[in-house]
Amino acid sequence: MQTSNPKVPIGNDLYLKVVGPFDDEKQIYDAVVEGVKDSMYPVESIVRENLDNTIATYQIEDYANKIMICVHNKEDQIVGIICGMRSESNLFYGNKIAVEHFWWVHKDYRKSKAAMKLLESFEDWAKMVGCTHITMCHFNNETSRAVNAIFKRKKYSHIESSYIKEII
Repeated sequence: MQTSNPKVPIGNDLYLKVVGPFDDEKQIYDAVVEGVKDSMYPVESIVRENLDNTIATYQIEDYANKIMICVHNKEDQIVGIICGMRSESNLFYGNKIAVEHFWWVHKDYRKSKAAMKLLESFEDWAKMVGCTHITMCHFNNETSRAVNAIFKRKKYSHIESSYIKEII
């Protein structure tokens, strides 16, 4: 029997939906690729099999350990995603910490409530599963200024920067 997670209206013909086992993997994949195109990270470095496996892990209903939330428009297209996992321990903050892995909103929807509703939903999930802290990150691109403003407004502290290097 196929089940479906409810769609929660957030205004402006947009709604939130937690990704479940029967959701459209191709649409999620396409949205993630679109989000990576907005970054400085090279899209061609995405390994389709790795991304497919990652999406599949979020489609397993294990909401105590991981979650993927999407924003859909009235045409049922994904226009935003946030996903992350719960970590059982952290060197600095002790017990459970929610770690965001990907947060993206399509450029046509960045002035809507989509980004904030995704972030607030992720925060709500983190509290629900017993996390004491949340770590968030963002790509270093033209949206950095706006994202930093959101983090500041939501009382996040900027504690580190990260770098990546290909070694193969």
